[in-house]
Amino acid sequence: MIVYERIPYKRNQDIIRISDKEKGADLVISLVDGYSKPGLPEGDRPGREIARTVGKLFPQYFLNFLNSKISDLQIRAEKTALLVDRDVLKRFPKYVACVGIFLFEIQNKQVIVTVGSVIVYVWNGRRWFKPKEIGDYSLDPKDPKSYGSDVSRFFGGGDNKDKPLFSCKPDVVEIDIETSIFLATDGLEDVFTLKDFNNFTYKLKNKRSQSFIKKLTREIKKRNNQKDDISILIKGHIE
Repeated sequence: MIVYERIPYKRNQDIIRISDKEKGADLVISLVDGYSKPGLPEGDRPGREIARTVGKLFPQYFLNFLNSKISDLQIRAEKTALLVDRDVLKRFPKYVACVGIFLFEIQNKQVIVTVGSVIVYVWNGRRWFKPKEIGDYSLDPKDPKSYGSDVSRFFGGGDNKDKPLFSCKPDVVEIDIETSIFLATDGLEDVFTLKDFNNFTYKLKNKRSQSFIKKLTREIKKRNNQKDDISILIKGHIE
């Protein structure tokens, strides 16, 4: 079962895309967090457009590599990211960027690819944990070394790509098909730490997926400390 919710905050630049039976994959999920520099004449629209574009292009290019001779998933993901980044920069040369999570069900396993600072938690039967393969690429925007960006890995953002700190290099993790997964855009980190999230989960009497997302959405709004769009998705069951 897949249950999800989008909780916009001012800019509304997140997208969630779910597709069945796509080019050799039984399931494809994209969660993409778009960004456009405030004050652009087009307003918030470019951030939404880059999110939609990448949410569709990354799975398309990644699955095209399934029929290639490249067996290493990390190399496939890196080549895909570079192709997507190239196409995005042609359309949005500057001031527009995004980060994302892409999940593929392929041959009875779940392959998760991430670019940038996003949230991937895996359920081990007792608690959520973050896979060691998924890095944290958050930067302090007040730190001069960050060059004005709050993440070091992203698609687009041509105004920063000439600096060595930044790239679109992805992380990849493979997970058993039966394992339950929680995905979210990084706005959730303003509301929950992983410890808080596990405490929230532990206290729930009804942990069924639909109830979980409904109550999590309510709790996010109740805490009233959201600072960014938040998209949340659970795949599987945690009971």
